[in-house]
Amino acid sequence: MPVPTKTTVSKQEVPAVGRPRSEDSRLAILAAARALVAESRFSKLSIEGIARRAKVSKATIYRWWPSKAAVVLEAMREAGGTGGYPMFQHTGDARQDLLDELRRVITFYNETEGQGLLDLIAESRFDPDLADAVRDRFVVFRRKDTIEVMRAGMAKGTIRPDLDVETVMDALWGAVYYKLLVSHTPVSPDYADDLFETFWPAIGQPHGRGRKALGGSARG
Repeated sequence: MPVPTKTTVSKQEVPAVGRPRSEDSRLAILAAARALVAESRFSKLSIEGIARRAKVSKATIYRWWPSKAAVVLEAMREAGGTGGYPMFQHTGDARQDLLDELRRVITFYNETEGQGLLDLIAESRFDPDLADAVRDRFVVFRRKDTIEVMRAGMAKGTIRPDLDVETVMDALWGAVYYKLLVSHTPVSPDYADDLFETFWPAIGQPHGRGRKALGGSARG
């Protein structure tokens, strides 16, 4: 079995048991990771660089995280709404929550920090261990949050109860990531509105806002 490098995460690899994490050091490491991934491509990021910026030792980082990918993914997730990856607001309005989140995510990926996370996601295509880290430390949480919002909408009667939520998630987020990672065409938050004009008529309840034939307008 290949030996995992410092830039990858093995499914069998777990952080070593050590002293409880110092909250100050942990926050400094996460802040350093966010700053550095915004300044340069993920492939150029190193544990040494994170340690130097955070003013901690490499051993401290490796005691708590198995790789630079693990640090970056935790940094993005924990900083949601304060410089990291956006998080659902859970206002109780499923339609608005989904639309707002799509707009915030697109905005995030147009910023330098978001570009760094896109680099990490793209690199995971060629690194199975990194792909595992992206799935387990990022995608799983994103899908869980989306399901929670959609289930809430179903319970309130604004989203059709017969929908396959997994398919809807793949369609909505897949369209965004296709633009970002495959076609490489510029994407603005307005794309979220266009996407919703197409998708909401197919997923909303007939009595909900904008319920028209697939592809019709759902603004307003």
